[in-house]
Amino acid sequence: MTAETGKVGRYRGSRAKILIGLSTLGVIILALVAFWLLNQRNVLATVNNEVINKGQLYQKMYAQIGPQALEEQINQKLIQQEGEKLGIKVTPEEIQAEIEKLKGTLGVSTDEELQTVLQQYQMTGEDLEQEIITWQMASNIIASTIEINEDEMQQYFTEHQEEYAQPEQVHARHILAGTEAEAASLLEKLHNGADFAELAREKSTDPGSKEQGGDLGFIKKGDTVAEFEQAAFSLKEGEISNVVKTEHGYHLIQALEKKEAVQPEYQDVKNDVENKLREQKIAEEYPVWLQELRDKADIQYKIPH
Repeated sequence: MTAETGKVGRYRGSRAKILIGLSTLGVIILALVAFWLLNQRNVLATVNNEVINKGQLYQKMYAQIGPQALEEQINQKLIQQEGEKLGIKVTPEEIQAEIEKLKGTLGVSTDEELQTVLQQYQMTGEDLEQEIITWQMASNIIASTIEINEDEMQQYFTEHQEEYAQPEQVHARHILAGTEAEAASLLEKLHNGADFAELAREKSTDPGSKEQGGDLGFIKKGDTVAEFEQAAFSLKEGEISNVVKTEHGYHLIQALEKKEAVQPEYQDVKNDVENKLREQKIAEEYPVWLQELRDKADIQYKIPH
């Protein structure tokens, strides 16, 4: 989606941050430890005959990022050990489900786009899967201790009804032209039977939608600039607008499908409410539970700490 629609992906969600943060820090600390053990005496540079060796560089790097990275590695190991002790298994289906959730959180739709994001954090797909397994183990263990009753669920639904409301939506596609005259010429072609999608691929100047035949998917009010929104929502299904001028250019808009606003009943979303409450409670209990694991563990530091 481009600026024409204003639909920008949002990065949000504590789970995504936890997963990426754990693995990024893990990669760093493993590299630093190997760096220190294998190359401590190697000279990297001299300054007026004074040596800077790899051991000195390691200590500088460790002081800046190492302690936090090491603590994250310890936490990961503790969670894995606890999961193994309790016989917690994470299935391939659970892993894939978490990957799909993460894609949504990061605003990406394909595996290739996800890999691009992971590379920015110096992660691989295998790193991500390992972090998902660790997080899912922790979630499953904590979830087994959580109780959710009907009153809590109904209260949550009452307080968060706007989250479940489905606003009025229209499935729209458009052709963007640079001038009013060009848009008028394209509109005439449509009136004479030209295929909208083919014309969009050939003539639209919107790079974000032209390859999809101008398809913007379902949009809701507030997703686009006012002039575009007013025109799109005023159309009947299948109807094509006249030329619509916005700050981005001149649009021809077609409404493919319309959905009325819906406010679901509690029973319609009860399962989702229960899942949301469970995830919320897991997030709240996680730091307390993890600290209890650390308090019971025998943790011995073998490098400067």
